[in-house]
Amino acid sequence: MTELAAYGMQVDIHDPWVDADDAKAQYGVDLVSESAQGAYNVVLIAVVHDEFRALGAKRIRAFGKEESILYDIKYVLPPDVTAAYVNAPRTNQKDPSEKVLAGKWKGYTPPPMPKRTSDQ
Repeated sequence: MTELAAYGMQVDIHDPWVDADDAKAQYGVDLVSESAQGAYNVVLIAVVHDEFRALGAKRIRAFGKEESILYDIKYVLPPDVTAAYVNAPRTNQKDPSEKVLAGKWKGYTPPPMPKRTSDQ
């Protein structure tokens, strides 16, 4: 999150399983209790929680702006509904997030990162 902030990005974190006070004390991050509808350029699913699976792609996409991107690096949602799935290799791996982060999905090019706003 600190790295993204260094690029001038505002990051909201919502995790229904994490206590907000613990997150603040242990990691220095503030959690949002609810994500705002239509507010985000990018929605990233980075944990495997049944709450997110139950929402489904349509309701999760509603958190994003009209031209937003939905990344599901933990394969919570069905295939082919998020940007990270589009050119993902079909493997038996349950956790392909390391390939996503390493940029090793053949044919997938992540969007360019904005320039850093500070040297943090």
